[in-house]
Amino acid sequence: MANENLKKVLSYKRPFLWVIVVAVAAAACLIVAFTFKPLHEAVSSAALQGSTYEGYRIDTLLENKTPYIGDNSKVGALASAVPLPEGIKSGTFALQTTVKPYGLTLHYSMTDSSGIKKAGGITGDAFFRNAAVLLSLIDNADTITVDIVDNTGDYNAAYTFTFTRDMIEKQVGKDVRQYAESETSLKSLIDQIKNLPVSNSSSTITSSTASSKSSGTAVKSDNTVIYKNTQYGFQVTLPQSWKGYTTASVKWNGNQNGKIVESGPIINIRDPKWTAKNPRQAIPIMVFSIDQWNSLQKEKFFVSAAPIPPSELGRNNKYVFALPARYNFAFLPGYEDVEKILNGKPLKAFDIK
Repeated sequence: MANENLKKVLSYKRPFLWVIVVAVAAAACLIVAFTFKPLHEAVSSAALQGSTYEGYRIDTLLENKTPYIGDNSKVGALASAVPLPEGIKSGTFALQTTVKPYGLTLHYSMTDSSGIKKAGGITGDAFFRNAAVLLSLIDNADTITVDIVDNTGDYNAAYTFTFTRDMIEKQVGKDVRQYAESETSLKSLIDQIKNLPVSNSSSTITSSTASSKSSGTAVKSDNTVIYKNTQYGFQVTLPQSWKGYTTASVKWNGNQNGKIVESGPIINIRDPKWTAKNPRQAIPIMVFSIDQWNSLQKEKFFVSAAPIPPSELGRNNKYVFALPARYNFAFLPGYEDVEKILNGKPLKAFDIK
C-alpha cells in the first residue's frame, strides 16, 4: 500500500494547460499557499509611515489589522512593520490558507549572527516577540514561522523557528488579540513581551535546525553525499551535485475535527542552490512515532487536505519516515531532480536507543 501511494505521488505530472485554466477559479484559494512575495513589493512606502515604539511602527500595525491571513497586502504591511535584529534582512513571505492551522512564513537571510546569538547559540527571542504582535493583529492566524538562511559564511546552515498562538498566549497569559484594540493596548503588549523570560521557555516555543548540528551530519562517498540523522535514525543518499545542502525543520500537525491532536517534525533537505529569494524543491521527510503512524493509517487524524496520505519511505524501531502527499504540487525549480532522487529509494533507516 505504501509503495502504491509513493508511486502515485512520484508519478504526478503537470496538468495540461486547458486543465489549469479550468481549475484556476476553483483552486484560487490554493495559490496563496505557494505564493512568495518580497516584503518590499507587497508594501507601499505610504504604508510604512508613522512613528515607532520599541522599533514597531504602531500606526502601520493598527491600520493593517485584519481578520484574515489571506489578506496579502495587509499581512505584508504588518510583516514589514516589525523590527528585525541586527544582521537579519527581510526576504519573502508565504501564506498557508488552504487548511488549518493557517500560517504565515517569513523568509529572512542572516549576514551577521550577533543580533540573535545568546550564550553562544542562535535564539528566537526577537522573533517570538514579533510573532506575538503579528498574532494579535491577524485574527485567524494560528502559526508564525521564521525561516533564516545563514549567509555569514561561518556555517552551512538554515534555522527555522515556529510559534503557535497557543504557545504564545500561554506565555502572555491571555488572548493577544485583545491588545490590538488601540495604540495604548498594543504598546502594553510590546512592553509585556519585552520583559518575558523567553529564553527559559525556548524549547517549547521555538525549534531550530542546522545541517552542521550533531543530529544531522554530512558523509561523503566517491560519487554521493549522505545526510545522516542520528537523532531519529535515518540517512539519505544524495547525488554529488547536492554537496553543500542545508536542512530546515518545520512541524506537521495532525488535525481531527478542527483541533490539533498530534504533531511532529518535517526535515527538509534543501538543494544547495536554494535561497530565500529563489526557493527550490526540497526533499521533505516527515517523522512519525510508530504509534502516530498507526493512528494516521486508522484515520484518527489527518495531516493535509490531500486525498492521498503520506507515503512510507522507511522505518526503524521507533519512527516511521514518510513523504508528504503532493509535496511537489507547487512545481518549484528542481522538482524533477527530487523525483529522480526519490525514485532511487535513497532513505535508509537504522535502529536507535
